[in-house]
Amino acid sequence: MEFVIVAPAIMLVIGFVVVAGRIVEAREAISNSAQDSSRIASISRTPGAAQSNALSEAYADLRSSDVSCQKLNISVDTSDCATPVGTPATVRVTVTCGLSFTYLGIPGLPGSHTEAFSFVSVIDRYREH
Repeated sequence: MEFVIVAPAIMLVIGFVVVAGRIVEAREAISNSAQDSSRIASISRTPGAAQSNALSEAYADLRSSDVSCQKLNISVDTSDCATPVGTPATVRVTVTCGLSFTYLGIPGLPGSHTEAFSFVSVIDRYREH
């Protein structure tokens, strides 16, 4: 009899633990994706290659980590790539991912959560164009 009263509360706690775990897992994957993409872009020779390589790396990282984003936005700022050799420059990658929790069906739980991470990498001063 007592189990019938306590069971919904236990299920609710388990649901919240699952959501918290998914958020932590997604944060790590999104952060790593932004960092890896930024680094790949910083060693590319041209702004176009930096953009393409960063996007490819971000998608590959997220795919390999099994994070499914309902809304995914990857922004690559390569505006410093055109600076003259010897001038300090950076490239910034921002990965924004909208996570969905509607499959859990927990009342009162928001259906989605958005995580965003940016990472900046320094472009080699003595790079060749």
